[in-house]
Amino acid sequence: IALINEQAKRSGCSASDVIHQMCETLQKQVYLQELGESFDLMRTNAEQLADFQAEQEIWDCTLTDGLDNAS
Repeated sequence: IALINEQAKRSGCSASDVIHQMCETLQKQVYLQELGESFDLMRTNAEQLADFQAEQEIWDCTLTDGLDNAS
């Protein structure tokens, strides 16, 4: 509680704002950690990795769709 109150005082916001910001930061960190772990798992499974790469190639082709008409 003291840490939260100190941070709120430093940043000029309420304690609830600090808690909200901390929760958002934690949520992002957990998401990125889980995402990294998922990619690590996928890399160990050759079939899943091949499926991912094939789908990625399909989507990469869409990056230029319609650019000729974008004038």
